[in-house]
Amino acid sequence: MKTLKVAQSAGFCGGVARALKLAEEALAQRGECWSLGQIIHNDDVVLRLESKGPHTAKHPEVIPDGAVAIIRSHGEAREVTESLALRGVKVLDATCPNVRHIQNLVSDAEKKADITMHTKTMAIYTTVISFILKV
Repeated sequence: MKTLKVAQSAGFCGGVARALKLAEEALAQRGECWSLGQIIHNDDVVLRLESKGPHTAKHPEVIPDGAVAIIRSHGEAREVTESLALRGVKVLDATCPNVRHIQNLVSDAEKKADITMHTKTMAIYTTVISFILKV
């Protein structure tokens, strides 16, 4: 008979767990809110979360002015969060701290006219593209 052992470290990474906690707290406190894209890459968890009330928007323009928006664990480009804030959207940033660190490295590189590329997240990609287009 074959057995399956589950590692003690099995489960969500810290960034995903943080994003889910933030989303669940936002729902409990505010009721209706929006997520810009799936908050994490796990359809089952996203469906369970959506049954509690958050809406998933594929584009920032869909989020109503003055609403509450959760930035998913993968992050978003700085321009996206700034445009939401200008429309009175309360932005709750669930970006993974590791992703945020890389975004900051890219931002620092941009200031030094140096290019850093990391393809893991669209947020990082769009930050780099934005920099390249400025040059």
